This record gives sequence, C-alpha cells and structure tokens, in this order.
Amino acid sequence: MFDRENKAGVNFSEFTGVWKYITDWQNVFRTYDRDNSGMIDKNELKQALSGFGNSLVLIV
Repeated sequence: MFDRENKAGVNFSEFTGVWKYITDWQNVFRTYDRDNSGMIDKNELKQALSGFGNSLVLIV
C-alpha cells in the first residue's frame, strides 16, 4: 500500500505517508472516544460509522 515501488520496504517519503496515515487514524479514534476511556464503545462506534456515511444496525 505504501511501498509504491514494490521493493519490500519504504523510503523516507513513503514512510512519511505511513506516519500520516497512522496519525490521521489516531486523531479519528480520539475524536470518537468521547469519554477518553481508550476504547470506543458501541455508541461511539455507531457515531463514528455514521460520520463516515455507514449505517450500523445494532443486534441486541
């Protein structure tokens, strides 16, 4: 995905892409972990998925 040249490794430019991808997802996680528990509960997950345009049907 980040190894654009298929050389079984990444150069610095590709690494910065990996790092941005990771930090972007960390920020998304923190945004939806509203109670700062370090976990996303089912309600927070539902809000996150809805924010991404997905619908979630909770089965009880």
